[in-house]
Amino acid sequence: MPPGAVLLFIHFLLASSVYAQKLTNRTIDDTNGDSVTGAVPVYTPEAVWDGPSCNGCAILPNRAQTFDGTYHAATYNSGLRDMEISMSFTGASPCSSRSLAIKRFAGVAIYVFFILANHVADGITTTTAANFSIDGTYRGTFNHTPSTSTDFEFDALVFAQTGLENATHTLVISTQGPNDIYVNFDYAKYT
Repeated sequence: MPPGAVLLFIHFLLASSVYAQKLTNRTIDDTNGDSVTGAVPVYTPEAVWDGPSCNGCAILPNRAQTFDGTYHAATYNSGLRDMEISMSFTGASPCSSRSLAIKRFAGVAIYVFFILANHVADGITTTTAANFSIDGTYRGTFNHTPSTSTDFEFDALVFAQTGLENATHTLVISTQGPNDIYVNFDYAKYT
């Protein structure tokens, strides 16, 4: 075989093995962070967020039904101006680039899961609303109007974004406006 043909054959084999690898799902827990990098979400303002050990919280989902037994919840009111969760995620694709120094990585899809509350008691805010942006670009809104049921909805998929470029991404979940809003982030999965 001519040398050029050998190089072309080797290139084809290497490229085939890269594309034959499967994408892998990874998880970002609300408390324990990224299952691979350990990077944890950032909650602002920090003082308003609580978890399953909260004393005095009116809404307490059963931690046994949550991912890793944890969650971060807060009730937004207009006096806060805004409330958000931000996280970076790493791609699990074979071409992902990594930079542990800044903990921002590449990913091609992300799925966000909340715990949704319904009727807890009169006067307790259980309406959920959240905006989602990736890399500073608005990507969607989720709204949950509570039913009269007293059941919680665990593992509720509230946002999904696929087809992302295999590059560095930051997801921001935010709530703002004139109404009181309950937000309970459990985990996210990314690819």
